[in-house]
Amino acid sequence: MSASAASLLNIKHEMEVLALQDRFLTIDEIDQPILRQGIAYWQDVRGERRHPSRSDVTPRGLGPLLRNTLLIAVIDGGADYQFRIVGDAPVVALGRNFQGVCLSEMDETGNMRGVTCRELYGSVVRTGEPRAIRGCMASNIERMFPIQCEAVFLPLGPDETTVDYLLGFSVCVSHKF
Repeated sequence: MSASAASLLNIKHEMEVLALQDRFLTIDEIDQPILRQGIAYWQDVRGERRHPSRSDVTPRGLGPLLRNTLLIAVIDGGADYQFRIVGDAPVVALGRNFQGVCLSEMDETGNMRGVTCRELYGSVVRTGEPRAIRGCMASNIERMFPIQCEAVFLPLGPDETTVDYLLGFSVCVSHKF
């Protein structure tokens, strides 16, 4: 086996180990300050309601959080999800701009995290409650480094029972082995 093939196998193994460490978090377990700021913004625009509406969230209000922001449209009650706004931080970390792309399209490309995302997003839609995750979310294939990510997804909707958008914030870091 060549050195480059052995290196690729080692990276694949390390990514599999990290992927096993994915875990769902409560919003109280979030470590990243940017995510905590995102939660505070969501709570502020929510006020006394269960969750804010999409129209309550503005680029001006998000300000310095925009770089780490994801706005995801819920399609057909959660049958699919479309990435409407994708900040620079996820694009740089994942090596791809997936604005306008549906989660089902990512599933078709063999993205191993599609199932985890579908489960996470579906939980927010069903419960109307924020959800968070920490773990190895993807690989920057060009650089061959796994991406360690912490993210929170917050419900947006026109009324107390409907979630039609998810407001997400993520922080991703490449790990070299």
